[in-house]
Amino acid sequence: MDLCFLNIKGLFSRCDGTRTCKLELPEILAKVGVSDFILLVETWNSSDTVFPIPNDYYFFQSTRKKHPRARRNSGGLLFFFKTELQQGIKLLNQTHPDVMWVKLDKHFYKCEKDIFICLIYVSCDNRNTADFLNNLTCDILVHQLDGEVVIVGDLNARTYNLPGLPPEPDRTT
Repeated sequence: MDLCFLNIKGLFSRCDGTRTCKLELPEILAKVGVSDFILLVETWNSSDTVFPIPNDYYFFQSTRKKHPRARRNSGGLLFFFKTELQQGIKLLNQTHPDVMWVKLDKHFYKCEKDIFICLIYVSCDNRNTADFLNNLTCDILVHQLDGEVVIVGDLNARTYNLPGLPPEPDRTT
């Protein structure tokens, strides 16, 4: 199985006044067709956004409700998979718009265990990060009982004032 993940920072871009879908850019098209799964976060889509679907792919989508004062949508998840794999994929109940759980059937994929893929986006301004991560941890623990868990996404990790690298060892002692 080949999986491609991108934080796409908006499914559409505007250049010289022309609106372009990033799925049609050569660097993205190079991944389409060779990847069984294409996972995108920060699509900034609404539920009625129309976009081109790559040939021979089907998708699951999750969108956020647009804030009344916002100029555009935020967040958003897209999980593309080849149509030939559709029988082995199940979208699980969604408890948060920024978390999507998909089950890959062990019999279809000839694996020992089911595989649970979590596509996730944690926004920088998530004020309930502790609750969010507690819920995610609970989901992981539940799915680990039934199979393997794969977490894919952008967690916008924050280290605050912690150093980016571990400190150098003290060589004087």
